[in-house]
Amino acid sequence: MKDDMPSITAVMVAYCVLLLGGDDYGRSRIPPNIIAAQVAVLVAANLPFGTCPWVLCNPVVAKLARCIAAIWYPGFFEGIGFRKLIIECQVRDFLQQHETAERKQVVVVAAGYDTLALRLCREYSSSVNFWEVDHPATSRVKRRVWDNNNNNNSTDCDAKKNDNEQQQQPLLLGSQPSNMEHVMADLTKIRLDTVLKEQPGYDPSLPTIVIVEGLSMYLTEGQIRGLLFDQVQASVSKGSVVMFDFFGWNERRQTVEVGWVVPAMHKYGFTGGAEPWVWGLDPNKMDQFLDDTDWKLMGDVQSCGFENVATLELTC
Repeated sequence: MKDDMPSITAVMVAYCVLLLGGDDYGRSRIPPNIIAAQVAVLVAANLPFGTCPWVLCNPVVAKLARCIAAIWYPGFFEGIGFRKLIIECQVRDFLQQHETAERKQVVVVAAGYDTLALRLCREYSSSVNFWEVDHPATSRVKRRVWDNNNNNNSTDCDAKKNDNEQQQQPLLLGSQPSNMEHVMADLTKIRLDTVLKEQPGYDPSLPTIVIVEGLSMYLTEGQIRGLLFDQVQASVSKGSVVMFDFFGWNERRQTVEVGWVVPAMHKYGFTGGAEPWVWGLDPNKMDQFLDDTDWKLMGDVQSCGFENVATLELTC
C-alpha cells in the first residue's frame, strides 16, 4: 500500500456497506445510521458512488450482489454487516460497564474506511477518547470527512427514515471533535504501542477497548500474535479489551475457510489487486490460541457469515 493510494480492501468493504443498505434484509444486518457516514467517507476519498450512492444502495443491485457473493464468497455480506454490528454492540457494552470511570478510550487499529469512531465520538464526547491509528493514505481521508461533510449529504437509503429518526441521528458536521484523533502511522514500520504512547492525550491506564477489524486474515500467525499479545498488551492495562475478527481455517486444504473459489484464486496469485488472505483459525481452537498469554476469551466466539469475532480481556 502506497502513501497516496487507498487500500483496495478498504474501498471494497465501504461499497459492501452501501450494498447492504439497499434493502430491508441488508439493513437489518448493519448498524443504524452507518450509510450516511459511509457516504461521507467515500465523498472525502473522492471515490465513485460517493456522490451517487443510489447506484449501489438500491434493492435490485443489493439482491444481485448477494446472489453473486453466494457463489464466490459464501456469507460475505453477512460477515461484513454482522461483524460491524457485533463490534459496535460490544463497544457500547464496554463503555456502559465502565461508565463510572471519568474517561475511557476506544482505539481502532487499521480502520480503513470504517465509520465506527466517526459515528460514536460525538455521542460519547464527554467521557470517551477515540483513536484511529491507520496508514497515512486512509487517515488523511478520515480527517477530510469533518471538513467536507454537510447537511446536503443524504442518500436514497435515508429516505425511508421518519423525521424523528433523522432528528435523533448524531450529525457528522463541522470541525473535528476534540475527542476524535486520526493518527497517521504505517504499522508495518512502527509498533502500535510506540505510536499510541507518543500521543499527548493517550493514557494506557484508562479502561480501553481496542478494535482490530478486517486485518487478521492478511497477517501471518506470528504477526497477529505479535500485534495482539505484545503491541496491544503494551498499550493497555488490566481489564482492557481487544476485539478481532478472523476467518476459519480448513486443515485439509490448508487455507482460510471461506468456500473454495476465492482461496484457490489467491493460491495462484489472482487477487484482483486486493491483499491476499493468509491466516485463519478454527474457532474451536481459540483456547489453544490463547495458551500462555495474559488474555482470556469473554463469552463465546461469535460467528457472523464467513467470519468469526472474538472478544478478549487482559487479565493482568
